[in-house]
Amino acid sequence: MLRDLEQYPHLFAQHPILQGLAGDWQAYQSQVPRIYKADDLDREISPQNVFQVLEADSSQQVVIEAAKAGLSYVIQGPPGTGKSQTIVNIIAELVAWLTDKSWV
Repeated sequence: MLRDLEQYPHLFAQHPILQGLAGDWQAYQSQVPRIYKADDLDREISPQNVFQVLEADSSQQVVIEAAKAGLSYVIQGPPGTGKSQTIVNIIAELVAWLTDKSWV
């Protein structure tokens, strides 16, 4: 890791999280993907851009859209709350995205 820091200091300096920690909050915020609120989903997500194989409620849809935006997170909850169903839908969205690419 130290060698990486020595060889690529410009890459670390450009990382939005490190810029935010250094006090450049605007640089950090400009790189953060948009996180949808449940109330905004129907207005802002076109049905043509949804490739899910199982039903998803608004809380699950928010998580799916966050994954599509590239955010990392942990899905947790008690049994029967739809964690596996949400993960299946995330995988379906990924497969749809990959098959839509010309290089695949």
